[in-house]
Amino acid sequence: MTANRSLILYIVGFLLIIEGGTMVFPGIISLACGEPDYLHFFISAVITLLFGGAMTLFNRNYSKDVSKQDSYIIVTSVWITFVIFGML
Repeated sequence: MTANRSLILYIVGFLLIIEGGTMVFPGIISLACGEPDYLHFFISAVITLLFGGAMTLFNRNYSKDVSKQDSYIIVTSVWITFVIFGML
């Protein structure tokens, strides 16, 4: 059985969009408090949103059949990508 690559990339991309959106809130708080780190939050959010948007845009046509193998790959991929984009 092969993994449903489009479905996996779509879900990981969608969750990256959510993560990028939540990265905006610390930037707003930092800007409101007058701290100079707000720019780093916004740059990280934009990069994460761009990657997540590209992943969902290019993998819109996916099969909706999710196997147990796909579920394991999705969870592992999300943990790895959240760590990578969280380090920005």
